[in-house]
Amino acid sequence: MCTVCAPAAEKSAFLGIRGKSAATSLDNRQSEADELSQARGRISKFKLQRAAQKLLPEEAVARCHRFNKERLHNPGVDVMLNRVTGRASFGNVVTCGSLWHCPVCGAKISEGRRAELQGGMVTHHARGGRVYLLTLTYPHDRTMKLSDSLASLATMLRKFKATRVYKDTMRKAGSKGSVRSLEVTHGENGWHPHTHELVFVDGSNSSDLELIESLRSHWGKAVFKELGAHINEHGFDVRSGDSAAEYVAKFGRDASGWTAAHEITKSNVKKGRKGSRSPFDILRDYMAGCAQSGALFVEYATEFKGKRQLFYSRGLKEYLAIEEISDEELAEGQKEKEEQEMLGTINEQDWLAVLRNNARGEVLEIAQRHGWEGVQFILEKMRASLGSDEPWYRSVRRFICW
Repeated sequence: MCTVCAPAAEKSAFLGIRGKSAATSLDNRQSEADELSQARGRISKFKLQRAAQKLLPEEAVARCHRFNKERLHNPGVDVMLNRVTGRASFGNVVTCGSLWHCPVCGAKISEGRRAELQGGMVTHHARGGRVYLLTLTYPHDRTMKLSDSLASLATMLRKFKATRVYKDTMRKAGSKGSVRSLEVTHGENGWHPHTHELVFVDGSNSSDLELIESLRSHWGKAVFKELGAHINEHGFDVRSGDSAAEYVAKFGRDASGWTAAHEITKSNVKKGRKGSRSPFDILRDYMAGCAQSGALFVEYATEFKGKRQLFYSRGLKEYLAIEEISDEELAEGQKEKEEQEMLGTINEQDWLAVLRNNARGEVLEIAQRHGWEGVQFILEKMRASLGSDEPWYRSVRRFICW
């Protein structure tokens, strides 16, 4: 990342803005490693988004973070800095608000949903309740189209939850409601849609886990009626989700690592397991030159367009004190706008250069580390690189070290 590895003449322009001491302790080195990982992650999201835009030119993602929102009144693109988090972002740009299609908006939306759900878990735990994570899957193979798999999953869920056995069991377990997420991966056996569900129980029945576990055979029956196949040991899985809520209640912040709230809300950023790929893993393979992966991503984008990620049972949001906020509002960062200050505005010509060089992520990282002077530096290098043998990024990467 750092100003330390830059030549003295260029480095001096940045010291005093966001410069750091060359002396590093073990904690500092770890902090810098985390910061570098975050920088690479954000730069990668914008590269992935550009790949999705090329595959989906007619979708809203094709305009996201590229087009100016108010071109007549402000033809430029603002660079904003959050005073609380220190994160840089673009202002006055169109956002698509698509969790499924867009790696940039999807990351903001899923983080917002994770935070609100984690808060709901803390509220429930403070009332003496418990939370269980229920995962439902089913047999599938490469011959099944994604559209058919999604239709079958919807049918099986509807029949499973409509049974008297299911309703009576949840009542006995003291269920206050549930929130279900939809997820899909692709592997050697083709598309694999499945669900994760947080079940909130009031804690009055000490046998609530066993009661929920008793529904395994009923899920198996729903699957067999629809597909004529039997679930395996992974087809129905229930485990406690309390540990995350207990940690947050005690320390007031997220548990380190992957929590139940992450599992429910962050399917779009998860890495596939044991050879399976998430949709954005598939998009990465398309970027690496795999045309078949591009076709798979288009199939996924077509089938998931307009689908909800989270399904709250009636009354649960009110019980958990979760306010209503749309995906679009989360993608635009509506809640953070009061915390933001404008560093400067990139004019229309320079913004076109940023787009042409696919450098939106790099501009934000420079802004975050080195302020507006850093942004001016990277824009100057882009202008100078026109008609030159020296690519702009060779002069800039020493300030990010990606």
